[in-house]
Amino acid sequence: MSDDHVLVLVDGHCSLCKGWTHWAARRDAEDHLRFASQQGKTGKQYLEDAGIDSNQSVIVVADGRSYTRSRAVLEVVRVLSWPWPIVYAAILIPCFIRDWMYVVISSHRYQWFGRVENDFCEVNSDIDHMILD
Repeated sequence: MSDDHVLVLVDGHCSLCKGWTHWAARRDAEDHLRFASQQGKTGKQYLEDAGIDSNQSVIVVADGRSYTRSRAVLEVVRVLSWPWPIVYAAILIPCFIRDWMYVVISSHRYQWFGRVENDFCEVNSDIDHMILD
């Protein structure tokens, strides 16, 4: 993976994460994003090497830094096609408020959106090049 790509590690069994992955991939006109399941080979290796707790539902690696929770989501929308980068303005909301909202959604994601047994890597062929093993 090259340095100009943003690595997005998601819970591969989360229906919300799977839908969000497809949503973001379709809005990435400049091909910045690469996705990996935290349960997959790439995700497990990165989490182990970086010493990151895999209980986070989204982890983003951009410019050599790791981001979690609301900041991870904001780093993804930052590289999407217009008008989505404007959402990055939410960075002005205090982190404790953004992260509180994130944690509420994250902790209920299986209950509200469901859990899939198959990993999210089984996707549409139009974004296969963005999915890492």
